[in-house]
Amino acid sequence: MEFKWILTVKQKEFTLKLNSRIILCLIILCLLLTGINYIIKENETQIELPKTIVHACGEIDDYVYTNSKEALLYNYEKGQKAFEVDFLLSADELLVCKHDWDDGSQIEFSSEMIPTGREFKNSKILNEYTPMTIYDLIDIMKKHPDIYIVTDTKFNDEERIRKEFESLKQALKKKHANNLANRFFIQIYSDNMYKVINEIYPFENYIYTLYQQDWHGEITGFYDYCYFCNDNNIKYITMWHDLIKKDIAQAAKNYDIKIFVHTVNNAEYANELLEMGAYGIYTDCLTIEDLEETK
Repeated sequence: MEFKWILTVKQKEFTLKLNSRIILCLIILCLLLTGINYIIKENETQIELPKTIVHACGEIDDYVYTNSKEALLYNYEKGQKAFEVDFLLSADELLVCKHDWDDGSQIEFSSEMIPTGREFKNSKILNEYTPMTIYDLIDIMKKHPDIYIVTDTKFNDEERIRKEFESLKQALKKKHANNLANRFFIQIYSDNMYKVINEIYPFENYIYTLYQQDWHGEITGFYDYCYFCNDNNIKYITMWHDLIKKDIAQAAKNYDIKIFVHTVNNAEYANELLEMGAYGIYTDCLTIEDLEETK
């Protein structure tokens, strides 16, 4: 099959003949170029976290570490958008929002008596607040498209990492919510943890959190973390609030990395840390408005 186009250039006519194979190749080339352009634009669009990340879903009624539905929604109503959530595995390997089985907030559970997901769901936290599984959290994210979750899974052994993030992967799949994956900011505690998770699911956003590293503020050691983050497109590093110094902040800035510090509940001190070069804070209770009011 052959197609003819008649082109008129300066009152002269030219006949362009193209067969169907050439046309098909041109169409495929156009589609490929369009796809490449789309991928580039997607990769250039990165989510930037706000300056406050709410620790363990935030304070509620003077309680912290509840990781409860009420705490998350209460702090969301205060204007918070990013929530660090503690995760543990239930006895049936479901990812649940919990900091410590031995914290006494659900007295029937302990590290020796780990509940199933259903048992966990049926036990109020402090006899009042609603516990959440990863499925409940995804439901909230669906309802509130401006909520971002920072994971704190705590453990660094490979077998446990695989179980935790397989659970998260399956929850996203079952909830038809793979589009929410880029709203999870995955905290890693080692180089190897990044590698393991990346084999399970290609999450876009990571935070390198240093509290499990044998690092005490030395600038030379900090550059190693910057190199790793730069090589793997990780834009955030989190550290204890007393470890940030101006040289650390400058080193991070040189690699376009933002530093969060944890956990800070005093607005004046938070602003001092921001002045020193921290990008943001993990906090139980402070909002961005609190920080602005005490500048």
